[in-house]
This record gives sequence, C-alpha cells and structure tokens, in this order.
Amino acid sequence: MPANDKMIVITGVPERVDSPTKFTVYSNMTEVLLGGWDVRINFMENVPPKDGKGVAIVHGSVVMPPALAKAFLMGLKQTIDTYEEKFGEIDLQKIAEAQKALIPETTLQPQ
Repeated sequence: MPANDKMIVITGVPERVDSPTKFTVYSNMTEVLLGGWDVRINFMENVPPKDGKGVAIVHGSVVMPPALAKAFLMGLKQTIDTYEEKFGEIDLQKIAEAQKALIPETTLQPQ
C-alpha cells in the first residue's frame, strides 16, 4: 500500500439501522467494471455447467464512486489479511485449478 494510503476511521457516525429492503446475496464470482464516474461490482453465482457451458447468475450489483471503491479495497484487504493470519493463506492458484477442472472455459488467472 502506498505511504499516502492510510486507513481513515470516521468517528461520530450515526447509529446504523438496517433498511427494510436489506438482503443478503451468495456470491462465488465477481466482475468489476470501471466507468468514467463509477466502479460497478457484479455479484454472481457460478452454477454447474448447463449443456457443457458454465453459467454465472448475476444476483446484484453495487455501484460506487472510485474513492469509495479504493476505501472499500483497503478495508477488504485488511479483513482478508486478518482471515489469513487466523486460518492460513487463501491459495487462489489451487482454487483456479479446481474451477478449471469443473468448467474448462474458466479464465480465472491469479497473479
């Protein structure tokens, strides 16, 4: 993380109240798209192949400005780091190989 990217903690935030339309979505696949003004994250579920072809059901999207996406990324990284400290490293290569075995046209390529 660059030196000028520091986690900012905001204090005095109002009480958090759940919306009556709040929902939870299961996602085992995401797609991140960038527009001129916003970042869109599509949350999808990769389901068993149909007629030999992989199927990804888009359950929902979150659209946010780039500044919030960067703050979200920093918080997500901190959460994943904590998870890996407790449970061990998440091996994306192993996951990619298993996914490729199930759905040959998968193009997940961890860096």
